[in-house]
Amino acid sequence: FRLKQRPVRTAAAVTTLAVSIFYLIAQMAGAGGLVALLLGLEGKTAQSIVVAIVGVLMIAYVLIGGMKGTTYVQMIKA
Repeated sequence: FRLKQRPVRTAAAVTTLAVSIFYLIAQMAGAGGLVALLLGLEGKTAQSIVVAIVGVLMIAYVLIGGMKGTTYVQMIKA
């Protein structure tokens, strides 16, 4: 009660989201580039489409499998 919790929580949430977005962008670009390379696709448009498809698949397995499913996927990728 001595400290104002709302500004601290807001700052923590904004910082967490900013770091997560930068991490997500790098991971999606890497995954899209790798899948495009494996499929033999060339060009920015093809890579952008692959990044979008990989993004949808990532969202799907997080929604379906939750954190446990996400952990298994990260273990397989490692």
